Amino acid sequence: MDIIKNENISSDTIYFLRKSMIFDTFEVKHYLGVNTSNVRTLLPIRNRDFNIWTFFEKRNVIGFLTFKDNEDDVKFLKVFYVLPEHRNKGYGKEILLSFYSQHHKIECKINPGNERMYRLVSFINLRGEKSTISQRTKDKGIPPIWWSNYKNNNDYV
Repeated sequence: MDIIKNENISSDTIYFLRKSMIFDTFEVKHYLGVNTSNVRTLLPIRNRDFNIWTFFEKRNVIGFLTFKDNEDDVKFLKVFYVLPEHRNKGYGKEILLSFYSQHHKIECKINPGNERMYRLVSFINLRGEKSTISQRTKDKGIPPIWWSNYKNNNDYV
């Protein structure tokens, strides 16, 4: 799998990814928090304050992820997206493992109910943080919102 990073990504690729996200299922758009009014903010062509990596296989776009550089070399995974025609083929896992191989301190926010993402982040050792779960949500079986892989064991559920 090939990776194209940041300013090397063409504007045509960005437009293609925006269109793919907008025409995806309601469930996926809900988990990503994407709609027609904010898709340009999630995937701007220039003046980004975050990194974007696009993944290709045989010249076909597979998906992308965006992340922000935080303090202490922690990377905050903002958006992770695999195109519908490439899902359930192991690409999501491969993309996250590729990201993890270069950045070992990762954190992200996962919207409640996104079971697929809970499973995927386990491959890069992300765990739900105790600080993001209250007794009320714990009693209802709702998993944590914030996930990371670099804190003390006592910080995790």
